[in-house]
Amino acid sequence: MTRSSETVCIVGMARTGLDWLHDGHAAGCEVWGLNRGNFSYGPDTLARFTRWFQIHPFGGMMGRYQSMEYLEWLRNCPIPLYMDRALPEISASIEYPFDQVVAAMGSNYFATNTIGYMVGLAIAEGFKEIRLYGINMGDDDLGDRYARPCIEFLLGMAAGRGAKVWVPEESALLRGNLYAQPVEATPQDVYTLMNRLRSYVERMPFGLDRGWLNQAVVATEEFYLGKTAGAARHVAKP
Repeated sequence: MTRSSETVCIVGMARTGLDWLHDGHAAGCEVWGLNRGNFSYGPDTLARFTRWFQIHPFGGMMGRYQSMEYLEWLRNCPIPLYMDRALPEISASIEYPFDQVVAAMGSNYFATNTIGYMVGLAIAEGFKEIRLYGINMGDDDLGDRYARPCIEFLLGMAAGRGAKVWVPEESALLRGNLYAQPVEATPQDVYTLMNRLRSYVERMPFGLDRGWLNQAVVATEEFYLGKTAGAARHVAKP
């Protein structure tokens, strides 16, 4: 397809999924949705999407996607619908141009998750700005943790090709401490962190439990991320 704008908003289903409506990019940009995100919006908002993505094989979709209501929506999807293959019973379906995107990217690394497919296509089509909404990719979901490096790699590739990239402040994407920079923490900050860690230790079952230990580590990371200038990772909003 030929892009109709210089900017694409790729919209997931986390809390920031509606922010694209209010940040000055609702008009004049392409808006891409995925999976069952159609159930997150009213008809007027849903009508502003320009493309949809359902990459999971139609005959063997994961159980959470397989419902008669959703299948009926796919059959009547009013916008181009990218799937692993075009299907006669789904008139809007388009086979995802996998080979074309691989050629443009020089790699199939984008193919580990649906967001990767979307960002990969956006790069291949030459969008000048790629904005992600409702896509957190945090540590709570194993699939998100697996997908995050791929998406970060692609966003870096997009930026390297001159595109402007933006993700929500609350997203785990492109997030990290500023190395070798001082961490300004007051005594109260340290006291708060120690109490938080102690609460995890006190609730830890007998013996080493990786789940509990991971929560303690995440708590520590969140504390230090909050004390460094990690917010600088994002391009400022216009």
